[in-house]
Amino acid sequence: MIKHELQRFLWEDEGTEVVEWAVIALVLLAFTVPVILLVGGQLRSLMCNMFGALGGDVGQCSAQ
Repeated sequence: MIKHELQRFLWEDEGTEVVEWAVIALVLLAFTVPVILLVGGQLRSLMCNMFGALGGDVGQCSAQ
């Protein structure tokens, strides 16, 4: 019975598009997170400098 259900699951065509999109999302996430972690400090510094130049309160930026 389990063998039959496993074979049916492996050969099922319905729902494969959802799985494909999930795989694409995971791949994008796997590449995006490290990039954000690498440039996060520089991006925060850039945004804080721009915010300060506009005359905003940079209180949160000084607590880096």
